[in-house]
Amino acid sequence: MYAREMAETERAIDSEGPLSFTEAVGELIDVCTNFNRKRPEFHTLVVYAPLSSSACEDKQVLGQVFVDFIEVRLRRALPTLSPNRPTMDR
Repeated sequence: MYAREMAETERAIDSEGPLSFTEAVGELIDVCTNFNRKRPEFHTLVVYAPLSSSACEDKQVLGQVFVDFIEVRLRRALPTLSPNRPTMDR
């Protein structure tokens, strides 16, 4: 539930917006930090708790949302960036 909620919160940030790369990443980090401050149990659950396979999938999606946001902003800031797409594969 927390991972889905946080992913939705991250997706609400306009990755195509007018902010510079540094400002956009700062906004993303602020969103993540505020989310974790309001729900300190989220960090504990994600990091330390044994998760069901569905919760692991939600955690994977959350990580990918973060990576996708950074990728969009990096490609805008550095159009000559390598076409290799970052993923959360482990």
